[in-house]
Amino acid sequence: MQIRSRFTGPAANIRFALTLGLISLYFALSTIPTISRSTVSLTLAMAGVILALRTRIAQKSEPIKVRTASALVVGFAAAIVGVLSLSAAVLLNTEISRYEECAAGAITHASAQACQTQLRDDLNARITHLRSSTQQG
Repeated sequence: MQIRSRFTGPAANIRFALTLGLISLYFALSTIPTISRSTVSLTLAMAGVILALRTRIAQKSEPIKVRTASALVVGFAAAIVGVLSLSAAVLLNTEISRYEECAAGAITHASAQACQTQLRDDLNARITHLRSSTQQG
């Protein structure tokens, strides 16, 4: 009975919602954003937020509400980071794809450095293009 209550109920739901939010943040911030990784991150964050909201609505006791609030904060923060990551992945899809192809074929450290330099140059060119287009329009 003791073990079962530890893995079910509102406290377990809140732990799971916090875990989803933290995993979402990991996916969003750990590497270069790709569309698929950012989509997974955003999906996990939204699942965590929904689970925390459903638990908060279902429960009326104060200790659960405090933990629910922390799960909601982490979930919403992860969702915001996920949206930003997805936006960056969509905006920079060409440059990121080019870098991933180059990095996959890089055998030596020098060729990996060349791929990183090419990515940096591509990103600088994209940012310069975006700045010039916003200043004109």
